[in-house]
Amino acid sequence: DFSGAANTARNAISGVNEEIREEIELFDDLILREQALEDARIRQTVQTAKTRAEIKELNLVAEDLTKTTEEREAAAFRAGELERALFEERKRLAEEELAIAEARLDNTTSLTKDRQKVAELEAEIFQLAQESLELQTTLNNKLNTIRAEAIRQRQEELDIIIETRDALNENKVLV
Repeated sequence: DFSGAANTARNAISGVNEEIREEIELFDDLILREQALEDARIRQTVQTAKTRAEIKELNLVAEDLTKTTEEREAAAFRAGELERALFEERKRLAEEELAIAEARLDNTTSLTKDRQKVAELEAEIFQLAQESLELQTTLNNKLNTIRAEAIRQRQEELDIIIETRDALNENKVLV
C-alpha cells in the first residue's frame, strides 16, 4: 500500500526533524550558557584580584600589633569571610563549566580529549577547594591566635585587678 508507505516515511521524517530541532535547541542553550559563563569569568578575574588584595590588607591589620585585639580579630574574621565567599563563587563557575562540558559530552560523539577535558574540569574544582582551604586554614589559625592573645591579655588584666584588690585588703587590715 503506497499511502501507508508514504505515511510511514512522513512520520519517520517528522521524528527526525523533531530530533534535529531538539538538538539545535540544546546546543543553542549550551552556547548561551557558555557566553554567560565567559562573561562571569571575566568579571570574576577582576573580582578575585580585588578580593585577594582586600584579604591582604585585612591580614596586614590582623598582624599589626599596634591595633587592638578587637580590630585585629575583626580583620582576621572578615578576611576569612571574604575568602569563603570568593571560593564559593569560583566553585560555582567551575561547576557550571563542568556541567556544560558534560552536556556536550552526553550529546555528541565523545572523543578521548573530550572526556579528558571533563576530568580536568572536575579536578579543577578539587584544586580550587584545596587552594581555598589552605588559605582559610591560615586565616583561621591567625584568628585563633588573636583570640588566644586576647584571652591572655584579659587574664593578665584580671590578675592585676585581683592582686590590687588583695593588696588593698591587706592594707586595710594593717591600718
